[in-house]
Amino acid sequence: MKMRLTPLKPGLVTALAAVTLAACAGGVTVTRDDVATSYQPEELYVVATGENELRTIVVGNPYDMPKGAFQAAVLASLDGRHLGPRLNLSVDPKREDARRRHVVLAFNPTKISQTDDLCSGVALDTAKVAATGGSLTVTAVYCAGGQYLTQATASSNGVSGSDTAQFRALMTQLAIALFPPQNPHSRQDEPCTDNC
Repeated sequence: MKMRLTPLKPGLVTALAAVTLAACAGGVTVTRDDVATSYQPEELYVVATGENELRTIVVGNPYDMPKGAFQAAVLASLDGRHLGPRLNLSVDPKREDARRRHVVLAFNPTKISQTDDLCSGVALDTAKVAATGGSLTVTAVYCAGGQYLTQATASSNGVSGSDTAQFRALMTQLAIALFPPQNPHSRQDEPCTDNC
């Protein structure tokens, strides 16, 4: 299973802003977003474009649907939702870059404090949406070995299925936080040249 994330064209930025506003109005919240100093957004052009595919691990299945169908829905919901290069995400990559980067998405983790272990391959217990009163939380990490390069958690109430606008809005906000086009630490480390 393979999906491509496509960068947004200038005309789509307005549409993204509308989705963002709709997400805010719809109650999507992004928390625990963090970018490691070692994150290099340009690396995504190598590890997840061309022939290379970025391994994507989906932990949990909050809806009563077959695992493969849910994984396909997750990849489709991420398609074209971030602001970087076109990415090939796959739960079963045919060709991976030698750096072996990967993404882990955990749906409704029962112990949010364990999410730092996702890059190490520690699976989390997850809950069904019905058991959480219809709320959905997704924690995602972009990993280099056992360490995260980026991480984010997005949550929303009333996400009744993976084919809903609310699910797509939630995943859009998550993708934007998970694959930022710049590392904020890089800007802080640059020398000041203008009236500092």
